[in-house]
Parts: sequence; structure tokens; C-alpha cells
Amino acid sequence: MAQIETWLDCDLMKPAPVLYPEGRLFSQDNQGNLIGVRVTKDGAPVTLSGGVTGYCILATGTAVPVAGTISGNKASIVLPESAYAVPGMINIIIKLSQDNAVTTIGAIVSTVFGMGDVVEPSQSTIDDWTAQINTAIAIVEGNSVRYDTAQSLTDEQKDRAKTNIGAVPYTVSVGGNNYKVVLP
Repeated sequence: MAQIETWLDCDLMKPAPVLYPEGRLFSQDNQGNLIGVRVTKDGAPVTLSGGVTGYCILATGTAVPVAGTISGNKASIVLPESAYAVPGMINIIIKLSQDNAVTTIGAIVSTVFGMGDVVEPSQSTIDDWTAQINTAIAIVEGNSVRYDTAQSLTDEQKDRAKTNIGAVPYTVSVGGNNYKVVLP
């Protein structure tokens, strides 16, 4: 499955990082993003234990809790469909809990781009589009010089067609007062 991974680095000797990624999240996704934190202490990996919980704070203020996983010094969550439900700002906070201690090890501030209401066009709309397309085709065919069929053209249309394809007649002197007319 295609999944975008975003990782933060948290050193326990420094404040928890807050990341403002350039990319955005998109409504109607489901498990499309893994948010993770690599934890170190003075630069050395820390073996994590306990539990990981992420909280996705939606633009409405609703918090969506997400159970996470631990692997070595990495803690991560995968965003569920409900995290993408509300377009607007989203704060994703990753917490590590062990015994009675709960520590925020990282956060992301991003935006969920909305898809809007996806509505299938009605048959009436499709019929209107079809009529517009057919009218446009008739106009083009009615006012076009075609090479694949015989047409009755005005002299003005014939002259324009000749000019368009570079078929303008010209004369060439063949000596004295004698000229040859070239019809390309």
C-alpha cells in the first residue's frame, strides 16, 4: 500500500519537536500517512517501551485518538480515515506512555485539504453538455474548409483556405513580356 511517511527526531535532552511539513493531508484518505518519531538521548538511540498514542486535533477541535506502535527507538501512528474528515488545520501529537509517565515526543501542524462535495452530474446536466458539444461541432464543421469531403465555398472562403495553406497564386517571368502563373 502506498503510504507517505513523515518522521520527526526527538532528543530527550531537548524540547519536543514540532514540525510544519511542506506537504499537506487530503480529505477522503485512509491510512495514507504514517507519522513517526525517532527518539534519542544525547544523540544515542533510546529503546522505547510502553505505549504510543497519537491525537489528531481536527479544525473543529475534536480529538481523534490513534493507537500507535513501537519498534526499537521509533514510535509511530497511521492516520485513520476520521483524521482526514475535516478540512482545515490539523495538529497531530504523539505521546509515549509508560507506567504513570506520559511524554509528548513530537507534534505536527498541517492542513487537511478538502475535496468538496463530489457530486455525480445529473442526466439533465449531461444532456446540456452533450447539446453544447454537438452545437460547437456543428459550428466548426459548418464554417470550416475540409479536405476530406466536397464543399460549396464562397470565393472569400476559397481565398482564405488558399492563404492558410500557402497556396497563393504567383507569377514568374519566363522572358520578355511573357509570364507564367503558378497555381500551387
